[in-house]
Amino acid sequence: MWAILIDALLEYLYITDLRFRTSIDNYCNEIKLGDVVGVELKIKKNMVGRLCEELVIRSFKPISTQIVTQRRETLPDGSYTKVDMIVYGLTNPIILGRGEGMGTRAGGSLGVEVKSGHSAYLYSQLNHMLNQAIGHEGCDISCVICTRDIHDLSNEKENELREKLRKAGSPIIGLLPRKDNLDTRCIEFVKGKMKDV
Repeated sequence: MWAILIDALLEYLYITDLRFRTSIDNYCNEIKLGDVVGVELKIKKNMVGRLCEELVIRSFKPISTQIVTQRRETLPDGSYTKVDMIVYGLTNPIILGRGEGMGTRAGGSLGVEVKSGHSAYLYSQLNHMLNQAIGHEGCDISCVICTRDIHDLSNEKENELREKLRKAGSPIIGLLPRKDNLDTRCIEFVKGKMKDV
């Protein structure tokens, strides 16, 4: 089911987003010039992250009045972070877990960070995600939505990641497909467009 949804979303973006289409067409041209390995790395790094953000946006769109992406938030030390998305005007209550600060009523707001990567990458991003959680403080609740690769961590590391982010007020939830599956779908999509370029 995920494969069909992903393929449809990629096709939609290709048709409706000129920058996305140009990027895909450029990948196709680079492959034709022989840089298959380099293009696959770019797809895994850039295109998959965009796909994950689009999947999350479309998950919350039906239950919100507005979604703002890449909002810059200044941190207490003067630095800043970009919040992947803030979901405003939730039409339904959202409960992220048990305990205080883990839910909001209809009308509330939700700050979301999206992380796609293998387990080692997700774990390496802990401090960065803790900083990003500070950027969510203006929201009623917040979370990190990541690839299911989080389950490949040792129990100790997964629990550490979950506990620290929960204490920061932004629990991590492994809802997205595995990174390797997303990589494969995106690479196949680009290679499928070779005949059109």
